[in-house]
Amino acid sequence: MYGASTLTTLAPSIAYLKNYPTAIAATTTFATITEVQKKQIVNSLIPWVIIPAGITVDFGLRIARIISDASARDSLVRAKTKAAKGL
Repeated sequence: MYGASTLTTLAPSIAYLKNYPTAIAATTTFATITEVQKKQIVNSLIPWVIIPAGITVDFGLRIARIISDASARDSLVRAKTKAAKGL
């Protein structure tokens, strides 16, 4: 859950940063930032995207395996029950 939550929080932040006004030179106000500053900010966010993405994929694979195992056990129990009733 942490991975998905972090990714959904970061996605709008990165989209906002991408569309933030760009200046040619650095200024002392927060009205604009340079392309270099944008890249620095995005580069600092990369670990906060990659690690939660990996956690989310791992979580999804684990859940899929649990569901698959439960489904296989359910099928086996149904088959045994059906065979026992047939005897």
